[in-house]
Amino acid sequence: AEGMRLTSTGLGIGTSSPAVRLSVDSGATALTANFNSANASGSYIRLQNSGTSIGDLGSGGNLFSGGTAGDFGLTSRAGNLVFGTSSTERARIDSSGNVGIGSLPITSSYRLTVTGGRSAFQSNSDAFGLYVAYNSSTNGYFIGSPSADVLSFSTAAGNEKMRLDASGNLLVG
Repeated sequence: AEGMRLTSTGLGIGTSSPAVRLSVDSGATALTANFNSANASGSYIRLQNSGTSIGDLGSGGNLFSGGTAGDFGLTSRAGNLVFGTSSTERARIDSSGNVGIGSLPITSSYRLTVTGGRSAFQSNSDAFGLYVAYNSSTNGYFIGSPSADVLSFSTAAGNEKMRLDASGNLLVG
């Protein structure tokens, strides 16, 4: 049986009438393509536009400094990494590492920008908290609930400064 066909339009694998340069029809098989490499750093696929690399998909061992062959990587070589649904941009990581969800990152002030409604952070643990550090050390601010009964406000590496208990009492210091 014919497995592939080359026409003036392109190469068809699993189809005799390719619609573009490479058309793959896996039929009822769920796995459409498999890329394997014996390279110790893993394998990857590079995408280009007019000869300029725009992005890579594959093993983090080849794509990132410090990545390993077991890491899955997705990179943008020429600009931002953009995520979307229904042909609409939903999130972006810019070339400086700033993240915007629901909007473009506000690069001058914030590493993470979330807009378009409420943001939720959830944990299945009573020890959930939101910690925001303003440098690479443990300095920063903590807002969260170290137990199900209180909301505490902490600074300087988690030293509690204020507590709101389940009864509504505000304890300062």
